[in-house]
Amino acid sequence: KLSLREGEMKELPARISSDMTLFPGAYLVKKETIVDPGVTLTAQPDTKIYFEKGAFLKVSGALLAKGEKDLWIEFLPETPEERFVGIYLSGNESAFKYARIRGAQNAISIKDTAVTIVSSVMEYSGAGIVAEGVPSPAISDSTIWHNDIGIRLSSSKASALRSEITQNKTGLQLVDSTPELIENNIYANDVNVDRKGGAVSLDKNYLGSINTDEMRIKGGALITKALDAPYPAGKAVDVIVNPYASMSPEEKKVKLTELLVAGGRYFKDRNFGKA
Repeated sequence: KLSLREGEMKELPARISSDMTLFPGAYLVKKETIVDPGVTLTAQPDTKIYFEKGAFLKVSGALLAKGEKDLWIEFLPETPEERFVGIYLSGNESAFKYARIRGAQNAISIKDTAVTIVSSVMEYSGAGIVAEGVPSPAISDSTIWHNDIGIRLSSSKASALRSEITQNKTGLQLVDSTPELIENNIYANDVNVDRKGGAVSLDKNYLGSINTDEMRIKGGALITKALDAPYPAGKAVDVIVNPYASMSPEEKKVKLTELLVAGGRYFKDRNFGKA
């Protein structure tokens, strides 16, 4: 299998107004590159797109970045310690496969657009994926880690399947969203899930524990069965719920007094098990 490869880094134009294919090699976005509506930008496997500090790629058409298992497509800052703005998608259906986006303010920002993200990595960014509205992205078999926010959804019906969302400050931030979340490993984030509005089920995901008190969920979410170990090894089991979690501090003090009195009575009767 042969492919044409660019020998030197090429600068991408500020505006792309007709379909364009990036052959394997290195490209640079200096300030901005805008893909016009109805236009498709295709990146072939083993393509690397570098961004100057503050640069961004805005796609009002479609972006097809489908790498291969040993030939990834990468979106990277030109200077590792300086962040670029990110990739904006708001046009036709776009796709990422075996793609890595690193060091952006927001790696991928999606508005009212269907985007498929498969076997890809978003890392070391302000946010890995930001999505608003419908159509919504479909994420599978991907890794979103070492970001301030892993995935942020607003009024979205996105799906995330079999993905690693870990070691972020916030794993999932959900605002008025109803995502489909199945067989994901959402754990070891400072906050695993932060929910504000919207009906969210976390069943059949791994959240670091089967005890709801240890799942690091903020804002509450429906969960009755959780994986007892990271997918794919984990099995769905009933979660352990603290029956006193919803009590106020004063109610807990009253309940504690009742239990202590009952415990003393059982101890006096030599029923040490119940005591």
